Amino acid sequence: MNVNFLWKCQNFYIMDNHLAAAWCWIQHSCSAQRHSLLHIDAHYDTGSANQGMLVAQENFKCLRTLSFEEYHALDYDSIDGRARVFRWDNYLTIYQGLFGSLVDEWIFSTHNIGAQPNFKVRKVPPSELLGFLSELSPGGKNWIINLDLDFFLSNEGDRFPSHQRRAVFEKIRDLSRTANDSVVTIALSPECCGSWETAEVLCEEACNVFELPFCLPNE
Repeated sequence: MNVNFLWKCQNFYIMDNHLAAAWCWIQHSCSAQRHSLLHIDAHYDTGSANQGMLVAQENFKCLRTLSFEEYHALDYDSIDGRARVFRWDNYLTIYQGLFGSLVDEWIFSTHNIGAQPNFKVRKVPPSELLGFLSELSPGGKNWIINLDLDFFLSNEGDRFPSHQRRAVFEKIRDLSRTANDSVVTIALSPECCGSWETAEVLCEEACNVFELPFCLPNE
């Protein structure tokens, strides 16, 4: 899977899938400081990295200077031919391997789809997410907030109560403002949200709360 677009405004990045997320964090100063990571997604995104992790480690010193195209092009020989190092379903595993010593806490609110993480995470059930966000105390802690819109919608309908979405967006907005070096990555995931149209409508809803002037790029 490729990334069709990557858009940035201040400390927010929007993309069609989360393959680009780790690149955004690595370029951002938060990855050089202590931070916590909040992953809100239908999927774990912690698939196996194996040989890909070795390639990422070999390129660790230059990762901050790689363009997205160079980051995406990192690959290795597999039994099925050349394979990409960073995928939409394994980038969290690689980020943990490279930068895990700087992460104070990994907090996952997911619908338990995909390979579970092989590192310690705090799991917050979707039914408890709004309460968890409401209880977070404001302060100077840096956050990576990784939001996939398929957390809210599936091809069959709502995964998360629609009347609570705005409140979640508001809490994410407020959390992103607690420290100058926090960063938010948002994936539309239209294949998992029902369609591009439904993903775009949901993204517009979120961007209105985040006060972002985002429009889906023309083909």
